Amino acid sequence: MKVYIMVDIEGIAGMIFWDNRDANSLHDFEKRCSLRRILTNEVNAAVEGAIKAGAKEIIIWDSHGDKNNFYLEDLHPEAEIIIGYKGLPSYFPLLDRSFDAGMYIGGHAMAGTPKANLPHTITPLNGKYYGEVGMFAVMCGFFDVPMVFVSGDKAVVNEVQRDIPNVGYVITKEAFGPYSAKTLAPKKAQELIRKEVEKSLRRKKGIKSYKITPPYIFKNETFTCNERINLMAEGKKEIPRVWKGDDLSKLYNEVVKPQPLDGKWGSQDIDPEMTLRLKKSKKAKA
Repeated sequence: MKVYIMVDIEGIAGMIFWDNRDANSLHDFEKRCSLRRILTNEVNAAVEGAIKAGAKEIIIWDSHGDKNNFYLEDLHPEAEIIIGYKGLPSYFPLLDRSFDAGMYIGGHAMAGTPKANLPHTITPLNGKYYGEVGMFAVMCGFFDVPMVFVSGDKAVVNEVQRDIPNVGYVITKEAFGPYSAKTLAPKKAQELIRKEVEKSLRRKKGIKSYKITPPYIFKNETFTCNERINLMAEGKKEIPRVWKGDDLSKLYNEVVKPQPLDGKWGSQDIDPEMTLRLKKSKKAKA
């Protein structure tokens, strides 16, 4: 059995603040290290459960931030991991039809979700909204791979159950709001993840892959100033708001634009020199 594990950090037990990701003080640095340790241990627990269920090949993708969040020396020796972000062949790298199951560790709810811990990111696809975990389920379905397990706060589990009612899960915490929650002790979360991953993989034949009927239509409903500046710099007078096609993997990579070896990821960042050139150009025309 071949298993793909996508990993984020916001949904792990004990994480409740964005500030924990910063290293501006000794406290922030220590907290960041603690969260990385918890993340590594939760994923190791998932790997152990997968092996007990019969997995022979386990690929992990660290999808959070700079995509280099693990204590690699402590990673389970039977797993392989995809890390780093420059030069990735695609978003959801290496995911294809050769996998028997997909799982998500450390998930968070989509932007705008009430009573969710650190909710962010939302993608409109075929008239429906998906978060990061939902898009993973969609992409797994495109490759006929069932997404069988998710861990994270209660809100993200509810979100996934909307589309996959019998998905396996572990609720690591229950949010009062975006920056507060009642959380499991990390060791308890790891114990549950280990058990539930094994159970989920053993019953994977009863969990259908989540399918969307093509054509696939993405709509970018909002644009940041940086996105507009990037498009203007490319000489585009009209901002493209819709992406449509039958190959979901190819189409989604056009939308998110994985970062090339010498460039920036999508349109999230902006070259200050380019901004200055645009300002000078506008002044000259005036």
